[in-house]
Amino acid sequence: MTSHNLDNRQIRVFISSTFQDMQGERDYLMKRTFPKLRQLAAQRDVMLTELDLRWGITEEESRTGKVVDICLREIENSIPFFIGIIGNRYGWVPEAKDLGGDVAERFPSVSNYLDRRLSVTEMEMQFGVLERKEDMHAFFYIKEPESKADNLIMLRRLKEAVRASRYPSSNYTSLEDLAAQVEQAFTSLLNQLFPEENLTEHQKEKMVQQSFIRKLSATYVRDPKNFEYLTQFAEDPGRYYLVVTGESGMGKSSILANWAKENEHGEHFSVIPYFCSNGGNQLHAHILKYLSDEMMERFGLNPVMGKEEEQLPGILEQFSSRDERLVFVIDAINQIADVDQAKMLNWLPFSQKNVKFIFSTLPEDETMEVFKNRNYPVYILQKLNEEQKHALVQRYLHEFGKTLEESLIRRIIQDKQCENTLVLKTLLDEIICNGRHEILGQQIDYYLQSVSVADFYEKVIVRFEEDYGQDFVKKVLGLLAVSRNGLSEEQLIKMAGIRRFDWSAFYCSFSTHLNNQSGRLVFTHNYITSTVWHRYLDNNPAFEDECRRIIFAFLQEEQSDYALQEVPYQLDKLKEWDRLHDYITTLPYLNFAMDFNEVEIGTYWRHITAALPDKYSVKDYQTCLPEAKEEAMKMYRKLLRLTHVLYHLKPMKHYVSQVNKLIHQYPELASAEVYRDLSGAATTLKDGDSLHYAELSLAICREKHDALGEIESLRQIGSAYYWEVARNNRGECVQKAY
Repeated sequence: MTSHNLDNRQIRVFISSTFQDMQGERDYLMKRTFPKLRQLAAQRDVMLTELDLRWGITEEESRTGKVVDICLREIENSIPFFIGIIGNRYGWVPEAKDLGGDVAERFPSVSNYLDRRLSVTEMEMQFGVLERKEDMHAFFYIKEPESKADNLIMLRRLKEAVRASRYPSSNYTSLEDLAAQVEQAFTSLLNQLFPEENLTEHQKEKMVQQSFIRKLSATYVRDPKNFEYLTQFAEDPGRYYLVVTGESGMGKSSILANWAKENEHGEHFSVIPYFCSNGGNQLHAHILKYLSDEMMERFGLNPVMGKEEEQLPGILEQFSSRDERLVFVIDAINQIADVDQAKMLNWLPFSQKNVKFIFSTLPEDETMEVFKNRNYPVYILQKLNEEQKHALVQRYLHEFGKTLEESLIRRIIQDKQCENTLVLKTLLDEIICNGRHEILGQQIDYYLQSVSVADFYEKVIVRFEEDYGQDFVKKVLGLLAVSRNGLSEEQLIKMAGIRRFDWSAFYCSFSTHLNNQSGRLVFTHNYITSTVWHRYLDNNPAFEDECRRIIFAFLQEEQSDYALQEVPYQLDKLKEWDRLHDYITTLPYLNFAMDFNEVEIGTYWRHITAALPDKYSVKDYQTCLPEAKEEAMKMYRKLLRLTHVLYHLKPMKHYVSQVNKLIHQYPELASAEVYRDLSGAATTLKDGDSLHYAELSLAICREKHDALGEIESLRQIGSAYYWEVARNNRGECVQKAY
């Protein structure tokens, strides 16, 4: 869990304190201090989530075994971050009957705490920090001066134990003093763990990929024949492509993750993996860019002229002259967003003599049809045999300190639905998180009566509704389902209008169905996604629209990269064409979108103009251009690219004229890149200026000794001559080209 939070650039901090005398501290920290710290963390691409489960609940609610259970589980989810605040009360000391058997069964140390007559607050501090062997980022704050206490001897003993621990502790005398100390401590922690630096998009994505691989490596039962087959393919000099397939839930991602991790820097070959199965909308352009950036970083290769996502073929050509061998693993390629016919896979580069590709996909997906048409060899994963399933069950339960009677294990591994590895693990999760010993057999039978995998996951969702309320589950899962790139815990709590404690109770049980992508939650697999859509959204367009409008309303004023992707996506799905037009014609969105995904902004424009013909035009951006001439030139160049994407010739001609005006007004803006943009536009417009602009671009590159720019300018000149031949059929143009 420690590496999980840090890998995802997340600080998820548990706050422990007594209930009755800490209301003021909780209010001050939650309303003033942590919002400021969240903003500071966000500036470094870090997600800060504070967990004070006593904030917003009644004292009566706090004195229940359910609260103790959720608090201890959330402490585990928050490792290695913890804050302890000790006031003038020792706190509620529960007895065994107050907590129930489930808490002691899940957390064996609780029985010892009950024997020692510890308060719930001290249980949290002992369990979370003082008795924990691994190092924590823990901070303790003790209220002074000491006034009349409810259990003075135990309170002073706890304070002594905290002060004697290896973790920092300090006194505070006022709310402002406490807030200042917490702010200073967490600012220092941010500086230590996440130094102030601008992470590249590649570094962020690499962290997400590595975290996902680690998650898939947990409780994996290795089947030697799968590893042997993959390794034989990687070492076979005559094979370049392999497709791994099998029905959803059979463990394709787990096998590839563990094999890739083992061979990342192998003796005979190295592996660069990309997992589309970690949730979110996967764009093929982002995959290409990630693979290119990883090759340049790992092997010291040079960038290639052209768009970032188009660099991979040139980089592979550089790599082909080396003695090293490389295997790309692209998992769950069936989950790529089918934008610009991406599932036809024409964007994939050709292999080189020392480069291979391993893909995984579903048997019935369009991508599988493409692979079959290309005659790529296919490796079909086989179901686990009973011995392997038995080992998986025992290992999985052991990870959580659980065991199961042999008769129940046999009943599970012999069930038809449990031939699906994902179903088997989900059933074990249900047993671990929610199983009651006295009725465990009945609970297992309930799930094993499922007639299909879809029916099984329907039962899982129904169980969550029974435990947490149908309206609660529907709202939370509906919001997650319609989001484009997931939602943070803080966003979900506010959008759904729920209490932090109620969310934590649900999250502790449902977290196995969620992936964490840099602090934002997405569904782990397609089964849970399709079940949520089938149960709540497919036949309820009003509820779907309600969820989308909630997300839009929450994010519409935000200008983060996340919001700039999410807001237009929701407006497009809502068919709010006027609002969508107004949003995508703002300067912040245009700046972001033309760098992030120009195909997507083109898609939005096509939808708008198809729905509202003649009402809007790409020329509408004229009203939002910056005043500074340098910034205006950058925007005009982006708009030229956009008109290329849309093939809107009238707006293209308009922006060509605007660029020319700026050049004549400010000659210093006439760079090689500007002339190349003009050359491309002129070729499209067929106005005869393409060659002139391309030659100016070449002259500037040669003057600056820009080799890469010179190559691109020569290509533009070649294109100009080619167009001249096509237009005029003049043979002399061919001779000029030579």
